Amino acid sequence: MTVITVPKPLREKLGDEAADSLIKIINETELTSRKDLATREDIFKLSECTKEDIFKLSERTREDIFKLSERMTKMEGELILIKWMMGIMLAGVISLVMKAFFMH
Repeated sequence: MTVITVPKPLREKLGDEAADSLIKIINETELTSRKDLATREDIFKLSECTKEDIFKLSERTREDIFKLSERMTKMEGELILIKWMMGIMLAGVISLVMKAFFMH
């Protein structure tokens, strides 16, 4: 706790009672304002919580990326199947057109 002294000229102007009241107000204000300040322990706790949150988020992100990778692999297989189906259908249409116009 800080010791506050009131200079003699101010104490003479205010009087002993007013000077003591002024010191009391300053001390109470200092105590309440210090309660709002973060301590090293508060900052350490916040740091630990932040590290845990970042770790959890990175784990979730890895899981999400893995799931997306699996879905994309499945979609690539389906796209290859669709390409083959379109190719076979196109070949069938071309063969019907050729039969209609060139085979009499």
